[in-house]
Amino acid sequence: MYLKRAKQIQSQLSSLPKGSRKEVNKYAILNDVGVSLFIKATTLEKVGDKAGAKKVYATLFNDVKYAQCWDNKGWFWQPAKVAEKKLAGL
Repeated sequence: MYLKRAKQIQSQLSSLPKGSRKEVNKYAILNDVGVSLFIKATTLEKVGDKAGAKKVYATLFNDVKYAQCWDNKGWFWQPAKVAEKKLAGL
């Protein structure tokens, strides 16, 4: 639903947004789409749909690679980095 807008935001970036949580959260649509794709891909992988998981991981890595997710331990992590590793393993 929001992938098109997330891709538009991604196209305006030349590097990973950094700074405070407030600064990174300015890209909430991009971040939310990235996390949603990550959840979808891992779910597909867990139910045995490797082809589907690979396709979604590729979308995440190729289209919204600057998406970030806040970890409650105090840092951001990048779903696309995990997707890249998963793609290599599938």
